[in-house]
Amino acid sequence: MIRKFVVILLLLSSAFSAHAQQTLSKSESLAVQKELEVKWRSDMRNRHQEAIEKEVFESGDLKLRFKSIIYGEKPADGRSLFISLHGGGGVPAAVNDQQWRNQIRLYKPEEGVYVAPRAPWDAWNMWFQEGIDELFEMLIQAAVAHWEVNPDKVYLLGYSAGGDGVWRMA
Repeated sequence: MIRKFVVILLLLSSAFSAHAQQTLSKSESLAVQKELEVKWRSDMRNRHQEAIEKEVFESGDLKLRFKSIIYGEKPADGRSLFISLHGGGGVPAAVNDQQWRNQIRLYKPEEGVYVAPRAPWDAWNMWFQEGIDELFEMLIQAAVAHWEVNPDKVYLLGYSAGGDGVWRMA
């Protein structure tokens, strides 16, 4: 949490420095907010472009493969994001792979970006392992920047062990 706070402060200080010594009106502050949002989205698109193309987010030795499908038309306030976690767990990788393939086609929302990630582990607690939060954070950042997802419309779904992951994330 401290790391995120420091990053936010650095982004604000560099992008906001031109306005730091000014008193801004409401319309001026909204314009600065929009400027910061455009810069953030551009930075996130650049940072996560390769992951989107290869369908895998990486952090250290961890890899979160995923499949994504866009459904419906984009609403004026941005798309929804549905992160759908597969079941399985403490079984051979082939079983978890089958569970993931099933999850990819399990739900079809009327609107939004449907993403089915493949857990980096085959352990019974595959959605509870250290490092998963950072991978989900990258996934959500990329979805907001690349697919115009509204960050207030992010939903978690899960089947079986994936339901455990939803409970844990909540």
